[in-house]
Amino acid sequence: MATYEELGIEIRGNSKQQKVKCPTCSHTRKNKTDKSLSVNLDKGTYHCFNCGWKGVVDGKTAEEKKQEGREYYRQQREYAKPNVTHVPLADRTVKFFEDRKITRETLQYFKVTESQEWMPEKDGHKAGKRTCINFNYYRGDDLVNIKYRDPLKCFKMTKDAELILYNLNSLKGRTEMLICEGEIDAMAFYQSGYYGATSVPNGASKGSAKLEYLDNCAGEFDVMFKIIIATDGDEPGRALRDELVRRLGSHRCWLVEYPEGCKDANEVLIKHGNDAVRKLWSTATAPPIEDVLTFEDLEPDMDDVYQNGWPKIEPIGYEGFDALLNFGPGQVTTVTGIPQHGKDEFIRQIMIRKAVRYGEKSFIFNPEEEAWVQATKAVQQLVGKTFYRHDRHNSVNPAQYDYAKKYLNAHLFFVDHINADLTIDGLLVKCAEMVLRKGVKYISLGPYNCIEDKREQWQTEGEYVSQIYQKLTRFALKYKVHIFFVAHTTKMLKEGKKFVVPNLYNISGSANFFNKTHNGITCYRNYEENTTDIWVQKVKYFFYGKLGMQSFHFDVGVGRFTELGTPFTSDLDYLIYGQPGRMTSTLFPDEEPRQPDPPTEQQQPPTDEASTDTYDGYDPELGF
Repeated sequence: MATYEELGIEIRGNSKQQKVKCPTCSHTRKNKTDKSLSVNLDKGTYHCFNCGWKGVVDGKTAEEKKQEGREYYRQQREYAKPNVTHVPLADRTVKFFEDRKITRETLQYFKVTESQEWMPEKDGHKAGKRTCINFNYYRGDDLVNIKYRDPLKCFKMTKDAELILYNLNSLKGRTEMLICEGEIDAMAFYQSGYYGATSVPNGASKGSAKLEYLDNCAGEFDVMFKIIIATDGDEPGRALRDELVRRLGSHRCWLVEYPEGCKDANEVLIKHGNDAVRKLWSTATAPPIEDVLTFEDLEPDMDDVYQNGWPKIEPIGYEGFDALLNFGPGQVTTVTGIPQHGKDEFIRQIMIRKAVRYGEKSFIFNPEEEAWVQATKAVQQLVGKTFYRHDRHNSVNPAQYDYAKKYLNAHLFFVDHINADLTIDGLLVKCAEMVLRKGVKYISLGPYNCIEDKREQWQTEGEYVSQIYQKLTRFALKYKVHIFFVAHTTKMLKEGKKFVVPNLYNISGSANFFNKTHNGITCYRNYEENTTDIWVQKVKYFFYGKLGMQSFHFDVGVGRFTELGTPFTSDLDYLIYGQPGRMTSTLFPDEEPRQPDPPTEQQQPPTDEASTDTYDGYDPELGF
């Protein structure tokens, strides 16, 4: 494969991302010095945004780069492999597809087969073996999964098998692809002439917990310049579309629009034919002009506010504090306070409550404590009891410990600060990866003095702090996450024996800790009153909160906050029942059991099916 030099691409220096002149079109342009060719030295990719010339170099084929990506991103676990006897498609099965305008040749290309498979009861039909269509999922020559469809429209996939995109092999050597919401839709796009059409394996699953395939196919996504999103036109399909765009990056996602009366590509094929399907992908909506927003671009958000009011964020479950401040996406909240006044515990409590109530996931960088210590404290905060076994009524019992570990394993993650790059750019690269792999919505970084200083010689500390906030804010906006940024105060003044309540201007280094943040809160432990006061000292948007103070009782042994005047409730209890109350004897054997409320989806036991957000390659040298 050709090198950059052989292609005539002039590389200057060692910057990972460069803009250079395009050797194929610069000599034909009026401005011959315009640097229209984007080069990524890490990925070995190049793309001219004037003439469209693009490709992969650096001595490795696209397939080799994909394989490296797979090995890096794929979860390190053993997957089950399908074990089934395939038979050729029966005539009735072929007719089923022909009624949907899918040809026999297309079925052969996609290696569709059928088999006898045990399927569940449905519509009065008993569970048992039925003839099923087999949508076979291949990675190279390996059959890694099968989706079964029976005549009753029951679906299932091979248990414990790897989730990947359907028709993944079609992406070999490509830098453009299409993602739709069903195997038959992928076939419809293929028949229309789009040969890089893939499908998600499990449709528009509720929430983001079923997007494991994004992680498992991260190597394929890494080399894509253009991704056409063609999910269904119904509400779940639009939700999946928005989540894919969020994770894959809006700068490379294009959207299709279905004609009236059609919600997917196969319906378009049946009603309007191949030409109409071809029109879907050939007229996909182009991205807006880079870095420019028009009123038309902003109209959906403006209309939503006009019709429904200002944005509302789910509360964390503290009635008094929720009336003061809500933590919206795309924002940075600076958290300060005197050391040992509960900053980290309060942030972690917020994250646990967000996980318990809404299934949201969080990522913590706190090098002041070892990760196992933070994890232990998180279990205590979730259960509301201590690890110390001297008091059996107030200590975490084995059942509670096991349940809490499993749940938090899927919802709370920590930076390995021993091995990680601890610069702000390195941390944001890791955060972006966690948006890819786990779908985190809340991030805690700090304290500021533990982030490796990469200040330029000419920069003042104030300029450096301002630059950090610029990066944090752009990251939060791009990935729609909320970032808590922790910073210690300077040596504080006392009034008698009591410390004065600090504010964000008391943070050592710069007034920009106050000036540049969206929100600012101070944690202050009042030892005389035996309370911890949370002061909201800055709120940028009035619809997210207001200035004020809320007092909490802080249980030092457990690390939990309870608003003054309110009873203690266990977050683990809330997790199981969806409301405060007493638990069953299974988890609290020393208490009187009660009958649980009917279970909801949120109350099901935790699983290992963590979400996998798509990382589009944050590069600190380019920004966002």
